[in-house]
Formats: sequence, C-alpha cells, structure tokens
Amino acid sequence: MNHFEPQSMATILENASRQLKKNFPFVIYNKPNSSQIIGIFQQNDLLYFVENFKEKGFIFAPFNGIEIVLIPENQSQIQIANFEKTLGNEVLNFRESKDRSEAKNKFENVVQKAIDAIQSGRLSKVVLSREEIVEFSEFDSITILERLFNFYPSAFSYCFFHPKLGLWLGSFSYQFLKM
Repeated sequence: MNHFEPQSMATILENASRQLKKNFPFVIYNKPNSSQIIGIFQQNDLLYFVENFKEKGFIFAPFNGIEIVLIPENQSQIQIANFEKTLGNEVLNFRESKDRSEAKNKFENVVQKAIDAIQSGRLSKVVLSREEIVEFSEFDSITILERLFNFYPSAFSYCFFHPKLGLWLGSFSYQFLKM
C-alpha cells in the first residue's frame, strides 16, 4: 500500500472528500512556499499511535499530549501533486472592517512585544496565534483547505481527519527570528 502516485491537486482534494464520506483518516498538507501538495490516505479506520518515533507516516499530536497519533505510511496511499493556484485574491472575501483592522494592530503589537522579550533574554521562544472568524454560507472543509492553500502559500496549511478525533484544519507560518 505504500506507494507514491503523482496526481493533480483536484484529484487529491476529491480523494479527501471520498475519505470523509467513508470515514477513513487522511491528511493533506503543503509545506511553506512549497510547490507540492501531499495527501496521505489511510486505507482503514484504525487509530494508530507513535510508539518509538521510528514509524513512517504523518504524526499528529492533539492538545492532550498523552497519545501521539500516526497515519502510518504502510497503511496508506500517498499522493503528491504540484500546487495549482485555483483562485484569485477573492479567496476568503475578507472585508477590511474597523474591528478587523484594530485586531490586526493589536496582534502586531503583541508580536513586537514577543520579539522584544526574546531579544532581551526574558523569553527563549514563544508561540503566538490569533483567531480570524470568517463567515461561510456552507462549510465544506475541502473547499476551505483549497482556499487556505491559495490564500496562505507561505504557511503550513493542512487538513487532518480521523473519525475518532475529528477534523483539524488550519494554516500557520513559522519564522525564525535572527538576532
């Protein structure tokens, strides 16, 4: 079962929709600034865990920190496609409101405070995040993932699904601060 098939991005997204309907685990992701989308489609609905970090596959660590979940490569079909930008700047249709602008300014101030704390030695590392609420008339996780790929090409964007853990979808960037 462990094989890599070159596919189109549309095929990978369609496979994710099929996995959701079958209730089978999968992950689709792209690395920051990468030209590839990777899909790992588990061929059963079992829940696997990392035992010694010698396993191959996609590791997912939910917030409880107790059990580290694995979509094992040897139980999955792996597909890789070149990233194909399918949408323009209208991807998420954000309206720049006063509230959104204020939230952005507050977050930028928090980021600057974190940089200052790292540079002064008070912190060695910090993880900052923010929430953006976007209204959708219908929630389709695969369409949203496609939009994340298009809107945030310099971020790690992903969709992880396991019927026993739920659906996790997001984008985040990570940058290294040079001092």
